[in-house]
Amino acid sequence: MTVDAAALDELTDLAGLLAQRNALDARIGAIIGRPAVAGHMGEWIASKVFDIQLEDSAVAKAIDGRFRPVRWPARQSTSRSTASARACSTRIQIPRWITTLCYAGRKQRP
Repeated sequence: MTVDAAALDELTDLAGLLAQRNALDARIGAIIGRPAVAGHMGEWIASKVFDIQLEDSAVAKAIDGRFRPVRWPARQSTSRSTASARACSTRIQIPRWITTLCYAGRKQRP
């Protein structure tokens, strides 16, 4: 059996791409502590965004993790008690990276 030059080039390119993918998967796995598959990556991202403690075992039945207790920042007293000052002190600040992550799949932001 003989492989033509075009097929051999494609096989060589594919082998190179698979080597790159394996290297990326190894780096991702080192970060998330589990195999680099979509489900594990999604769980890891959710655990960082929503402060979830993932189960030690990735194969735990019926549960992936638990929410950690909410720690609210201490309120600072101010001499001004206007409505806008109260609103600003209770407003939740969402980090930019979370907003970017949520809209990564969209063409335009709302």
